[in-house]
Amino acid sequence: MSDSGFPAPEKIRRVLVPLFLLGASLLAACAALSSEPLLADGETVNEGEKRGGFPVESLAESNDCYDIRIAYPFFGRPDADQALRRRVEALLLSTADEFLALCRESPKARRPENAFSADYALFGTPQTISVVFSGYTDSGGAHGLTEMESLTWLVSGGEKLDYADIFARADGLWEFLADYARGALRPELEEIWLAAPEFAAGLDPVEASFRVFALTPEGLSLFFPPYQTAPHAYGTQRCDVPLEDLLRFVPRPGIWQAAP
Repeated sequence: MSDSGFPAPEKIRRVLVPLFLLGASLLAACAALSSEPLLADGETVNEGEKRGGFPVESLAESNDCYDIRIAYPFFGRPDADQALRRRVEALLLSTADEFLALCRESPKARRPENAFSADYALFGTPQTISVVFSGYTDSGGAHGLTEMESLTWLVSGGEKLDYADIFARADGLWEFLADYARGALRPELEEIWLAAPEFAAGLDPVEASFRVFALTPEGLSLFFPPYQTAPHAYGTQRCDVPLEDLLRFVPRPGIWQAAP
C-alpha cells in the first residue's frame, strides 16, 4: 500500500471533505453513514482510553490560527507504531501549513473556523488488523471537508498489506469490486449517477477507487468518503464484500486463515 495516505492538501477548502469516524459497530452492509465528527468541539482523547484492546494516542496543536487534534492507535509494535507516528506527524505539519496559509491570506481566518480532527476505527481478522482513519476539516464553510485513509498489517511479522499482498490472482479484481459496489449502492445512488456522472466515476475499475478498505472476518469492507460516489448530504458509503465472493482471486494463506 502506498505510504502517501491522506493526499497532500492543496487547498483545505478544496481537497478535504465533513468527517465521520467510522466505528467498529457500523452496519455490515452498503449504506449511507452519518458525517458527524467523533470528537466534539474542545473534546480530547481521555488518558488511558483503549479501543479494540489497544491504547489510544493523540497529537494536538492549537494557536490563534487553528486547532488540530489527531487520534491514533498504539499497538506496542515498533514497526507499526513508528510508521503511524511518522504519518500522524506529517499530517499535522501539512494541515498546519494549509491553515497558516489561509490565516496569512485573511487575517480574520482564525479559530474556531480553522479546525482539523482525525480519528480512526479498528477492524481485523485473526491474522490481520486494519486501521481506517477519517480526517475532518472545518475552515468556515457551510459544512466541513473529509478525507479518509486505511492501513492494514499482518499480525505476525507486522508487514503492511496491499491488495497485491492479500490476493494471489488480481486479474479482474477492480472490475469485480466496481461492479459489486455499483450493484449494492445503485438503489440509493442511481438517480444521482444519472444526473452527475462524476459521482459514478468514483467507482471506476481502478485501484484508487478502492484505496480505503479494511479486512474483517466476513471479507472485505470498502469505504467511500463524501463526494467520491455521492454528494455530501449522503455521507460516507460503506460496502462489505463477502469472502466467498473473493475466493476467485485466491486469498493468500495467513490472511483470513492460518498459513499452512
